[in-house]
Formats: sequence, structure tokens, C-alpha cells
Amino acid sequence: MTTPALLAQICADKRLDKLNLRLLAPTVLASQANRADIMAALRKAGYAPRQQNPDGRDVLEKPAVTAPDGLESKC
Repeated sequence: MTTPALLAQICADKRLDKLNLRLLAPTVLASQANRADIMAALRKAGYAPRQQNPDGRDVLEKPAVTAPDGLESKC
């Protein structure tokens, strides 16, 4: 659950200054940075962000899949 206090904390976090975050409403942050950069910066700063579609549903990201060493495909 996103609380106004958490978003105010994120907005004031100096580690995120490069995102130029703006608090538009108590539970709405905005930035002109691209979505991937925002998500990566928030995660790097220790937050656990989630994305939502315009209809409010969560956007699920697929993790990158890599083969363990020595099991690379020869195809």
C-alpha cells in the first residue's frame, strides 16, 4: 500500500534527485524520466516499486533468463 508519507519520503530522497520527482497529489509522484530508469533507481535506493497500467492493473515484468555457465545453447 502506498502511503502519502512514503511518497513524500521518496520525493525527498537525495539518491533520487536525478529523477526530478514531483509530488502531484498525496499518492501521486511524477517524473519526466523514462519508466525503466525510474524503476531501476527506486530499486537501487531500496524501494520496491510496482508499475500499473492506466486501468490500475499491475504490470508484471519477466526476469531475464540466462543459462548457467557451461549450458549455453549451441544452436
